This record gives sequence, C-alpha cells and structure tokens, in this order.
Amino acid sequence: FRAYRRAGVRPLVKDPLVLFSAEWLVKEFEMQVVVLIRHPAAFASSVKRFGWTHPFEHFTQQPLIMCDHLAPFDAEVRDYAANEHDAIDHSNLLWRLIYSMVHEYQQRHPDWFFVKHEDLSMQPMDGYTKIFGDLGLDFTDEIRTTIEEYSGTTNPGEAPADVGAFKIDSAANVTAWKQRLTPDEIFRIREGTAEVSQFFYEDGEW
Repeated sequence: FRAYRRAGVRPLVKDPLVLFSAEWLVKEFEMQVVVLIRHPAAFASSVKRFGWTHPFEHFTQQPLIMCDHLAPFDAEVRDYAANEHDAIDHSNLLWRLIYSMVHEYQQRHPDWFFVKHEDLSMQPMDGYTKIFGDLGLDFTDEIRTTIEEYSGTTNPGEAPADVGAFKIDSAANVTAWKQRLTPDEIFRIREGTAEVSQFFYEDGEW
C-alpha cells in the first residue's frame, strides 16, 4: 500500500450496497463517487440467470439504515426478510431500494458522476473518456486498448455464464434481457419498479 501511495495509485471500491454509505465515505475519505444506473429489467435478468439472492435480514439487523434510508420500505423489507419471494419480486424490491437512494443523491450531490449502464455500453470509449476526465485520471492508450478488448463486437453478445469473465459485446448486451425474460416477467418488473424507474427510464426504453 505504501508503494501504491508513492505511485499516486487511487483505490477503487466497487459494491452496489456500499452506495448507502457513499456520503460517509466521501466525508471520511474524500472519495469520488461514480454511480452506475442499470435498467431494472437488466438487473432482474441477471438475478434470474445467476440465481442471486439478497439476505434482506441484513437490513433489518441495522436499525440506523432502516429508520433512515429504508424507512419508506420498512414493511416490505421485513416481509422479504421473513418470507420467500421469487426472483422477479426479489430483484424489484432490491432495485427500488438502491435506486431510490440514487435518486436522492442526484438531488443532493449534483457534483457526483451518474452514468447509465446502457449509455456507457453503447458508447464505451466516449463514456470512459468523460469519466476519466471528470475524475482527473489519465486516459492512456493502454486503457483505450483494454476498453476496446473488453467491450468490442468480437466478444459474446451477453455476459458469459462464468461471472468472473468480463469480455462482452457491450452494445449487444444492452437488450439481452428482452430475450431472457418472458413478457409477463417484463410487465411485472415494469409495474413493480415504476415508482422509482420513472426517474431514470422513459417508455421507449422498455
């Protein structure tokens, strides 16, 4: 770590749920925040495909987050912590918890960097050029080559089954959820997240 510090290397913290601590991290460590916004159907598609679950009891065991950030969702979170729900309902609630917080941050912190996953996927070079510029990072030829390698059209059109594999045709992956989810599931996701998703996605993006 001393070597990294001498070299001016900045650590990267990437975690969806650390979002709820973002303001504290900025205050304590002067972190720069980049918030990636992902379509609720794409999020649900990944949850369904990989069988991911979230232990909602982790929230209920934290009184401060329940009475602060998650207060509007208290009854739902406690229900999901105590009872089984399918992957679609599960992802709907988790997406709403996360992105209701993102919407609040957009109002309170216009200086933070917010980017939609779909925009970055469609134009990765332009998107990363802006992110690097805003964060004061050097956008080198090596970085440009890496972005091309990991997001180019020669890669698979959707995320590989191996969650540790990251090379993907990012533009083709944007709408992969339309093939993986059924019309009924897409309807449930749209209806189930509408109160929050309206702040990020228009009708044409469904």
